[in-house]
Amino acid sequence: MQNLCVCWDFCGRLRKTSAGENTGLIGGDFDSKNDSKRIQSLQLTCMSVPQPVLARSRPQLRKRLFRTLLLLVALLLGWQALRGDLRQFSLSDFGEYWAAGRLLLAGRNPYSPAALRALQTSVGFTQQDAIMMWNPPWALSLVLPFALLPYQIASLLWLALNAFLILFSASILWRVFSASGQGYVPLILAATFVPGLINLRAGHLTPFMLLGIAGFLAFQRAQRPFLAGASATLWLLKPHLLWLVLLLLGWDIVRHRRFRLLLGLLSGTAVLLAIPLLLQPAVLQEYVSAIHAFPMLASYAPNFGGLLRMAFGDQHHWLQFAPCLPGFAFLAYALARHQESHWEHYFALLALVSFITSPYGWSYDEIVLLPAFLQIAGRMREQPLWLRWTGLGIYLAANAAVLLVSLWRPHDAYLLWTSPMWLLLYCIGLSVTTPHPVPSAVAVSPDAPRCELLPHFRTQR
Repeated sequence: MQNLCVCWDFCGRLRKTSAGENTGLIGGDFDSKNDSKRIQSLQLTCMSVPQPVLARSRPQLRKRLFRTLLLLVALLLGWQALRGDLRQFSLSDFGEYWAAGRLLLAGRNPYSPAALRALQTSVGFTQQDAIMMWNPPWALSLVLPFALLPYQIASLLWLALNAFLILFSASILWRVFSASGQGYVPLILAATFVPGLINLRAGHLTPFMLLGIAGFLAFQRAQRPFLAGASATLWLLKPHLLWLVLLLLGWDIVRHRRFRLLLGLLSGTAVLLAIPLLLQPAVLQEYVSAIHAFPMLASYAPNFGGLLRMAFGDQHHWLQFAPCLPGFAFLAYALARHQESHWEHYFALLALVSFITSPYGWSYDEIVLLPAFLQIAGRMREQPLWLRWTGLGIYLAANAAVLLVSLWRPHDAYLLWTSPMWLLLYCIGLSVTTPHPVPSAVAVSPDAPRCELLPHFRTQR
């Protein structure tokens, strides 16, 4: 702090001297000829002070508050679990992951309905049919550590981990979308995003996908394609949610020969798949057999495809995939107008359209749409104060409406309107804000070609 005060005084007096004012330099008159050594010493002192400290006076306080908030969240979760009797603590869908992991550790088929139902019944599940884990085999690597623990303790730790992943991913995304990268905005938006709360109660692994989104965008900005591709591996936990993003990513890899990104994607998938294959070499065949035994075309999901089946007859299974047609049309439009640019400009829009046109998706999966509102919040930083407060009020009101409906009618069929609402709010946010350049984490040569910082898609010239 003393060095910071000395540098502040030195810079101020030096600025006045350069303007022609005769002023003393920290206890004496300034003479550029006689005090050159003193100036050199003070410059070295200033250089020793970290730049973020010079720019902001309270970064340590913010870090402490962030850690305190995480600690409070952990204590609250623990208290809630203990108050309700830890022996009865359970998440609605975590049983499918825990049971599949247990079977895999025993060298058995993690996709066997009979074996899954037996394990789930032993920990208190009363459903007549087993809750199947339909995630691909590489997802098992993420749940195996929790399968080593008793179900109730594993559920509590899984809940705490998902809460941490949501807050941590929001903080990373805020550094991508905001020029400052500081403040409490990401924590507020993440803590009040109701799909995240629904996900915590359900116990699904979608927060890992949010972490993959955050890592991909952050490493893309840092020009580290291998790590960006490795982060995108987490999208493959539920690839149907981001199917348009994956198609555009594949097109980007082929057209611009981003083979290091492809190598990272393949390497990450191979690492996650290696552990299940070591424990059960036939796990891939067992997954394919489970898919064939349970016809996926006949499965119902409460989205626009399911709405079409309700209107024209549930026997028309192909209607579940009908929303993909406008999705392909939007992808063609995106490819025609897309320039190779910063992914953070158009990722949120692609994710929103992907989710709405996906054949399968539930309200707890909407946590992958959180980057859209962090992007809008980043664009709001330079807007008038009244507009920022209005935007926050609309965001909180929309989430309050989702929460009330989910409590009143706890079924996803009553939340069909939420994803179009998120898309509408995102488009309104884009229309009332202007993008602001976010400083890159990598120094760029002045002679290097620059991308225009315009939102989303721009016509090629």
